[in-house]
Amino acid sequence: MTGRAKAVLKKGVAGVSQWFLPAMILGAAGFLILEAASVLVSAGGLRFLRPVWRPGGQDYGVGALVICSLFAALPATLLTVLFGTPCAFLMAQRDDSKLVALARVSLGVWAGVPSIVVGVLVLACLTPFTGLSLLAGVCAIACMIFAGFVLSLAALIENADRARFVSLKALGFAHVSCLYHGLWPEIRRTAGALVLLTLARGLGEATAASLVIGGIVSAIPPTVFGGTETLATAVLKGFPVATGDYMAAVSVTVATLLLLIAMCVAAAARIRRGTNEGE
Repeated sequence: MTGRAKAVLKKGVAGVSQWFLPAMILGAAGFLILEAASVLVSAGGLRFLRPVWRPGGQDYGVGALVICSLFAALPATLLTVLFGTPCAFLMAQRDDSKLVALARVSLGVWAGVPSIVVGVLVLACLTPFTGLSLLAGVCAIACMIFAGFVLSLAALIENADRARFVSLKALGFAHVSCLYHGLWPEIRRTAGALVLLTLARGLGEATAASLVIGGIVSAIPPTVFGGTETLATAVLKGFPVATGDYMAAVSVTVATLLLLIAMCVAAAARIRRGTNEGE
């Protein structure tokens, strides 16, 4: 094969790879949205929007799952940002430390741990004190999204323009002031996009949360030590057994979850595009 043929083949493979996955995702999303729309029209859609979710009692209000999902994913994302941001800054500023190298390896391994394992660990270590509850679910989701957030933010900090940071450091400013005034302005928009992507990841977490979150909507809004259910865990539980109206409700649930995640991703892309445009 000639060099020109190889180049054409390589370009063709790259083009197919670039468009195949987005096309597949959009196709699946379109199918789910059309399926949910047909269910809402044909099955009296308003009853799927009520804030009551009790499959055993024929109550399939997806609105309840949206509320519970936000109550689970938002605190988990907040915990991840609060504890993960200092870790990321320390890893980025002291990248020659053996302790930091060990932390990187540990976080890399943790990021690859299956969610079922994380769920079992939380079930064994935390639920004896909290029970199957929203709090346990929040901790499980936070465990799943923490490593990815820290590693991504650390990489973002390492690749940021440090000219202003170095200048302030040379002028004798405190390290915290150098970080806030010299480095943070360079990464704040991209970091904001990262937070939204982390929230989207939290909204989609199902397996780990399903083991510890209770599996029943006990109250709206959910209580800290009460059981609850999220969009993702409801889909995980419902698909193998759902029929009739229950299956219709699961279809609407999938479409709703997809819509929430798409909104997070679109907002993150908008923020990131603002960074590229110099806004």
